[in-house]
Amino acid sequence: MVLVKRQKKSGSVRKAKARIEKILARPLTKDSFAKTVEIMPDGSRKVSLTPDMLDLLNEQQELFRAKFGRDPAPHDPIFFDPDADEPRPMNPLDPAVMEADAIKAGMRPEIAYAIAKTGVFLLKENEHLYPDKDKEAFWSAVEEYRERASKLDS
Repeated sequence: MVLVKRQKKSGSVRKAKARIEKILARPLTKDSFAKTVEIMPDGSRKVSLTPDMLDLLNEQQELFRAKFGRDPAPHDPIFFDPDADEPRPMNPLDPAVMEADAIKAGMRPEIAYAIAKTGVFLLKENEHLYPDKDKEAFWSAVEEYRERASKLDS
């Protein structure tokens, strides 16, 4: 992936983290999501990035440089474990914690369950980014939750 080069604002990890928090705090709009996804011959996806996504990736690159003293290589993770001595992906979120946090944030329980179970965060604005099998898995998980809940209510 080639990222747009820009002037570094600061070499400070603290400032880069603050800029990332600011980017992530921006409200989601229909322009927050990629507009196109191209399926490549090898099955990978080429996604058009929004300005917010580019800013986030540039800040992550800066954090990578500060942590490991070099630019990330193509095989290096974008979101890396900040406590590791060598670049490695962050540990995945615990699905139960993810589900509980989503419900706490006001999400309907069946949607929170489906997101935690499938890893798919399906919205009207981003559904074009997911293949049909992922959307089917998401809606199956919603139905599974509803069936379990109705059995518990009986």
